[in-house]
Parts: sequence; structure tokens; C-alpha cells
Amino acid sequence: PFSLEKNAEDYEKNCEKSIEYKEVAGKIYRLLASEDITVQKIISLGVGKGALEWHLKKMMPKCIVECTDYTVKSIEQLKKIFRDVDAAYSFDILKGDYTRLDTNAVFIMHRISTEFCLQEWYSIFENMYNAEVFNIIFVPAELARACDMMREKVGHIKNIIRGRKDMQCGWMYSESEFLKMFKGRGGNTLYTIKNKVYHNGTAIFLLERN
Repeated sequence: PFSLEKNAEDYEKNCEKSIEYKEVAGKIYRLLASEDITVQKIISLGVGKGALEWHLKKMMPKCIVECTDYTVKSIEQLKKIFRDVDAAYSFDILKGDYTRLDTNAVFIMHRISTEFCLQEWYSIFENMYNAEVFNIIFVPAELARACDMMREKVGHIKNIIRGRKDMQCGWMYSESEFLKMFKGRGGNTLYTIKNKVYHNGTAIFLLERN
């Protein structure tokens, strides 16, 4: 859950203080530059507070930055306080029509991996591929380790024994599972990893359409 500031001054002050987002934005900027990708537009999906996008706009002021989120109310507030955003609108990542977006843009999905199950992620990447989205920056919420997965399984078994329901706080995936998502369900690979860098327990993947 997140709450947006009521005015632009507080919003900008809090974005400036968000060192984690600034570091990720810097790594994304350098990752794109290292591959000589000319970025004229960024479309970020599921932006939440938009702090990452705020830092990217500061680093690339000539780049068009568009922010999307599922909730109309939060998007309307974001437009009021994120003064430099070029566009902000509601978009459904799972069911939205990607052909209506500028597929020549670099798409960013930052820390939303826990929001969808594996089959939904397969559908999302298939939809983006079919719409001819070429470049994607994908940053998982985390890269689950084997011990994390085992702890989840043990907790699930304990809940079964105790007659309790599991608390669903989101889906957890390992790096190998993300590679399966990028590849897709069919025989042909949808997206390949052009480059990646690791950051604080996760990775920043630069994906390219096959």
C-alpha cells in the first residue's frame, strides 16, 4: 500500500530523499547507455508513487516519461504532484491492449513481480511480444533463493497441519523462473536478456524482443 503526497513540494522532497530509487534509476540509465540504446520515450507500468520515474526524468530531461498504474485515483493525484511527467494514465498490465501504447518506447516494470502468478506473467510477456514491444527493463521485487522457497513450503505444510489458511502476500520467484517467463510458453523464445546488473537482492534485466 502507498499514499501519495498532497502537494508537489512534499512529493519532490520525498523523491529526492529516496536514495534507493535514485540508485536504481542510475543503474537503468547506465545500462541503457552501455547498449547504445537511444531512449526517446519511457513507459513505466505500475508506477505506484513514481519515485523511480521522477529520478529517471531528472537524469534524462529530454526523454518523454509516461507513467501508468491500474488505479485511476492515484494516477490523477500523481499528475498533480509529478510536475515534470509527460503523461500519466490508467493501464491494466494483465488485460490492457499494448498495441495502443508506443511500442517503440522502453517499457519499465519495477518491483511488480509479486503482483501476478506465473501463468499471468506468461500472458503479459506474450501480449507485449505480440504488440511488438521491443525493449523492456524488468526489475523483480526480489530474486528468491532456494532457502526462501523451502521456507515458504515449510510454512505452507505447517499451516495445513494446523488447519490455517496461507497468507497471500504476493508471488515469489527465483531467477530461473524469471528466465522461463521471458522465454514464454511456446517453443520460440519471446525475450532474451541483452544485459543485466544486480542490485540489493534483485536484478535489473534489459530484455530485447526476439
